[in-house]
Amino acid sequence: MLRPVGEAFAIARNTLRMSFKLLIVDDTEYAMSSVD
Repeated sequence: MLRPVGEAFAIARNTLRMSFKLLIVDDTEYAMSSVD
């Protein structure tokens, strides 16, 4: 009964982590480009 909840939680965590990585990449690229 708890398995679907755990799978949904894992999927949400993976999507959050991926979007967080994209945000970090965008911020670092913007910072590096502004330095130049």
